[in-house]
Order: sequence, then C-alpha cells, then structure tokens
Amino acid sequence: AGMVGDGAMTSAQLALSSLDFAKRVDVEGKLGKLSLSAYELFAKSVAKSVGEAVEENLSLDGAATNWEEISIKDTEGNSISFSLPHTPSAFVMDQLFSALSAGHKARLFGKTNLSNLKLFKASITTAYIRAFTKFLDAHGEGLTEGLVLQLLFDVRFLSEVMASGGNAGVDGSTRLEQRLEQSLDPIDWATYEPYLWKNVGRFVQRCCLLFGDFMDQRKQDKEMKTKSSSQSNILPTSENVPRFNLLPISSPKLFDIGVYIDTEVAAQKPAEKGSKDKKAEDQKSNIFGSILGEKAAEASAMAQDLFSGAG
Repeated sequence: AGMVGDGAMTSAQLALSSLDFAKRVDVEGKLGKLSLSAYELFAKSVAKSVGEAVEENLSLDGAATNWEEISIKDTEGNSISFSLPHTPSAFVMDQLFSALSAGHKARLFGKTNLSNLKLFKASITTAYIRAFTKFLDAHGEGLTEGLVLQLLFDVRFLSEVMASGGNAGVDGSTRLEQRLEQSLDPIDWATYEPYLWKNVGRFVQRCCLLFGDFMDQRKQDKEMKTKSSSQSNILPTSENVPRFNLLPISSPKLFDIGVYIDTEVAAQKPAEKGSKDKKAEDQKSNIFGSILGEKAAEASAMAQDLFSGAG
C-alpha cells in the first residue's frame, strides 16, 4: 500500500468536517473499522518477519556475552560470586527496533492511533512468544543454565516494554517464564532471581526513550523517577557550571570598632567583665544610632532639595 500524503489527509479531514454531526459520526466509525482492519494486515506482516528473524537467531550457544559478575555473602558470611546477563540478546533489540521503525513508516503513533498501536504490539509480542516456545519445544532438554538465564532476561524485557495498554501477550510471557524457571535448580534460581529482575528493570529504564512509543507513558514516568544506578546515571557527564559567591557587603569602620571593643572586653579581668560588656553594648548602640541619624539627615536633605526643585 502506498503512503498517503499530508495534502490528501488534510483534504479528507476538511471534507469530513463539512458533514453534519450524525453523518460525520457514522463515517468516522466506518473509517475506524477500515483502519483497524488495514492495520491488522500490516501488523501480521511485520510480526511474521520478526518471528522468522527471531527463530533464525535462536541457538543453543546463543547466550549473550554482556554479563556481569555479582558478589554476595551468604548467611554464614561466606562470599559467593555468580554471573548474570544485564542486557537482552542483540537480535531481540534489533527486531524490536525494526518493528518500531515499520510502525513509524505506517504512521503508527500512540497518541493518535491507540487502538492500532495495541493491535500492533500484541502481534509483535505473540510473534516473539511463538518463536521462543518453538525453540523450547525443540531443545528443551539441552538448554544450559546460562542460556536459560539469557532467555529469561529476554522474555521479561520484552514483556516490560510491550505489556502496557492491556497487551494480551503478557499471559504468554508469564507462562514462558514459568517454563524456563522450572529448568533451573530451585535453590540457584532463588539466588539469581532478584538480581536478574533488577538488571532487567535497570535496562528497561535505559530504553525508555528508545522504545517510548511502545511503553506506556505512566509507566515510563514511574521508571524515570526511580533511583538511578551508577551504570545508568548520566549526571556525571554534564559540564560543571561555575558558581559565584555573593558580593561582599561590609562596613569596615564599624567592623574595626566592634573588633576593638570585643578584644578590649576579652582582655579585662573576670570581675570587671560584666561592666565592660555593658559598656561595649552601649558603645555599639551609640555607633548604630549615630549612623542611622546621619542617614536620616541625608535623606531629609535630599527630599528637601527635590521638593524645592519641583517648586
């Protein structure tokens, strides 16, 4: 199908707006159904290509190399180290981005085509789940622990990106996760699970902008408010802004007098300290009073000059 130009869209919108209300509602309903049917064919076509690409890239030695080593201590204080994936498989990211690019070419934007977007996301998610399920049916007994952990990361990452908006593929992702978990040792999985899901959440947070059209806006805002980790925090890369101190405002004469008075008071004997403190306070009061008096006199003189000039 060829692309519809902006001019044609504008003409159609003008023609639709010229109809009376009842007829316009009827036409909009029919156009909505036609649009959904067309996008269903488009979504199935994109999902088919995505599923085929995923099936081709799935293999028994396909565990990703982007793993990180985690060290923890058991209840007895002994150190335990193990490695877990912290990024999804490359083909998962590649096909997800390809699907998003295809949606953009077909004018699939969440703000204007929410129903079409839900249909598109459900089709893509189903294609992923079918490809993973087919792979497990063929090689379920020969999976290594590392490959299972990588597949768990891929499935959870996919569900986190595509789950918003009532996506029907979430149930399939949950069943697939449960199937993969059953192939792991229960004690080992209990150790791995919180750290693996933490890595998934951290990577989803880093992909909020890349897959923002797939992710629910409310969920995206929630993820961005969470505490950033050292690996995803970009604040240290920002340029340091120079800071300037406030301009100094002082009264040198008053300060010198105050220091002289305080020094003189501190040098007196303890028996005379009370009288000297009172004397110093009186001197300070006199100084402040004289300064205020001078300023008041200057202000009065200035006001008189202004009034006399105006007269």
